[in-house]
Amino acid sequence: MDQLPPPPAPRPDLPGVPLPAHPIGGGPPARPQLVTAAGVILIVLGALGIFGGLILLALDPGDLSGFSTVNLERVARGIGVLALAFGGLEVLAGVLVLRLSNAGRILGLVLACLGVVGGLGSLGDGAGVGLLSLGLYGLTVYALFAHGDVFGSAGGR
Repeated sequence: MDQLPPPPAPRPDLPGVPLPAHPIGGGPPARPQLVTAAGVILIVLGALGIFGGLILLALDPGDLSGFSTVNLERVARGIGVLALAFGGLEVLAGVLVLRLSNAGRILGLVLACLGVVGGLGSLGDGAGVGLLSLGLYGLTVYALFAHGDVFGSAGGR
């Protein structure tokens, strides 16, 4: 076979072809499935916490009459406000985790660690709720620790 002649030299009077910002197959890192699961878990548990807080705030003091020796109206209201705040922070952390924000990762880790402590505390009650919350928050802590490299800088995105 005949050999082809070499290609012509580039002409200095013509601009070069601009390269794409991300080469083919490149781009920002994809969000791992565990990080997506952690974000969704935080959003769902936060929504359930908000729902529980609203129920506690809407309780009639007569509903708490089974505890006649203790006035639980203020306690129920206080726990309801805390549940609303904790649930709202969990939803915020979940949304930020799905956006791969490092601030959301840190907030999610703090809230999930508090959830693990709460799950450990409720294991002694014999109910499966403590084990379920321990597992869900534990998975969230693992996912956010194991995939910390995919999150943005400390200031978030």
